[in-house]
Amino acid sequence: MKKRTKGQALIYIGVFMLLFMGFAALAVDGARLYFSAREAQTAADAAAIGGMLRLIESGDSNDAVAGAQQSANLNTVNGQAASIDASNIFVGHWRCSPAGSCTPTFTAGATPYNAVRTTPSYPISNLMGIWQSVSHPQRNATAAWLTLDTGIPGIPLVLANCFTCYSSNCATPQQVVSFTRTPTNNGAVYQPGYPTRTGADGIAAYVPKVCTASCCNTGSSGTSAGGTVAPTLGIGSTVYPTNGGVTSVCKDFSCLVGNQYLVPVLSSTCGAPINSSPPPTITGFATVKILGVQCSNGNGGGSGGSTGWGDASGLTNDQMKVQAQFIDCAKPENAPICSSQLTSECPGCGTGQVVMVE
Repeated sequence: MKKRTKGQALIYIGVFMLLFMGFAALAVDGARLYFSAREAQTAADAAAIGGMLRLIESGDSNDAVAGAQQSANLNTVNGQAASIDASNIFVGHWRCSPAGSCTPTFTAGATPYNAVRTTPSYPISNLMGIWQSVSHPQRNATAAWLTLDTGIPGIPLVLANCFTCYSSNCATPQQVVSFTRTPTNNGAVYQPGYPTRTGADGIAAYVPKVCTASCCNTGSSGTSAGGTVAPTLGIGSTVYPTNGGVTSVCKDFSCLVGNQYLVPVLSSTCGAPINSSPPPTITGFATVKILGVQCSNGNGGGSGGSTGWGDASGLTNDQMKVQAQFIDCAKPENAPICSSQLTSECPGCGTGQVVMVE
């Protein structure tokens, strides 16, 4: 009787040991899979951000893929380099609409490019191949370039949506803004205080006051710069541009040559009049650098015709030349331009930051 009992005990012990070892191996597999999945997510995130950073340097999808792969290789999954095949990297367009309660949408290959998505998968060998001998944890990550949804314009100037911006100098010709009436324009001054302040006074009031050894925008022979901070604007806000009758503010802008300012971008097409009816609305924000100004006699030009400030090449009387600039809001030095405002999708505006959106 005792021998039979001992035999039964050995059987129970053997079964228990098998079950214990099985559960232990399953726990080890589960833990390894969990940590490997976290490593895979880290690699996916890093690759998406790296690809997006490379994309905003050149705007080229091949560069974005190379940047994503390079960033992924700096990470490890299960002790191995977290390399990502190009087939698991997608460059495309991300948007989220309608505003407020939006549904995010990523379309691979769609332009203008503003996002990079990565979907890496890594093989993890299991100790217990109950379901499969090798697991493949896959993770998704999407990084997008988001631009300002609201902002405080630095100067009373608006631009038509004529450019894309992925580098320090945006892919657009230098734009000429005329203070006199012209049939077409890619930029225009606008009246931030409308309807209380209109015309030249309504524009000059919002030109920053600057006085240096070489220039002081006191408005001699014209309207003096006021230095008033413009009202905050957002996507969909209405602005009131004017393409004529404001030559008296030309010299005020001449003191701003070389400086960068946040300006609204309109839905207006290139080469079309901006002083349209109904008034245009804002689709985003960009940053411009004022390159040069040329003012006619009576507007700071002195006797004998006109005077130019900065790069006035190609300008006629009472015109200003500006260049859209790429501004990364993630850099502390750009805080005065970005104003820590909310972000939204405005491809090509060139003022914003890389954000993990998915």
